[in-house]
Amino acid sequence: MSEQDATAQEQPTEQVTPAMPLPGARLKQQRESLHLSLDEVSSHLHLDTHIITALETDNYDALPSAMYICGYLRSYARLLKL
Repeated sequence: MSEQDATAQEQPTEQVTPAMPLPGARLKQQRESLHLSLDEVSSHLHLDTHIITALETDNYDALPSAMYICGYLRSYARLLKL
């Protein structure tokens, strides 16, 4: 066996899978495709615009507990029919 063959056998082959977009990116993309502004979404969900922005940027540290974040994401997804 040649040195090149031995090196090729030692290196594991990795399958590269495309990265899934984070929830915030998907929400923002859908909101923009529906031509909704942050203010419109904020009004429908009865949330402040900074919360909507934090959800869209996946900045969960700027939001209250995980329980609230799950509810916000669920409500936002329902509004956008996701």
